Amino acid sequence: MESAHVFIDWHCPTKRLIDCDNALSRCKSYLDGLTDAGWWVDDRAIRVVTIAVHPAAPDRKGIVRIRATPVE
Repeated sequence: MESAHVFIDWHCPTKRLIDCDNALSRCKSYLDGLTDAGWWVDDRAIRVVTIAVHPAAPDRKGIVRIRATPVE
């Protein structure tokens, strides 16, 4: 992808919700890994990030789901 809109669903690992900006900073290594995996040439291709922080649920505790769509 030359430019991307990244969607992040962060499921808190504990009962305490974290701020969206803290969740996003914790996802930096994930985004760097996706760059290494070839999702985009460079992480500067990420134009928009939408992040949602969810409270801990027993079946999703600590899960981070990342999706990306091209931006034209």
